[in-house]
Amino acid sequence: MKWIGSRGSSNVEDRRGMSGGGLATGGAMLGRLIAGMILKWVVIVGGLLVVLVHWKLPPLAALAGLAAAFAVNLLAFRFKG
Repeated sequence: MKWIGSRGSSNVEDRRGMSGGGLATGGAMLGRLIAGMILKWVVIVGGLLVVLVHWKLPPLAALAGLAAAFAVNLLAFRFKG
């Protein structure tokens, strides 16, 4: 018996749903990846600015917290099944 997913759909149908309704071209998917990476860094830098400027926390503590968050993120993705 072939496993076809929890909804009874094939892998192509699962990928179609993840890419926004249709099979996207490589350029479109690369654009989404780059846009997501840029948005991630805007949120990180914006959060760091809020911590340093608005809340006036010590810079060394803020950077240490940022480094700790990155380390936990890397460890979490390393051990992800």
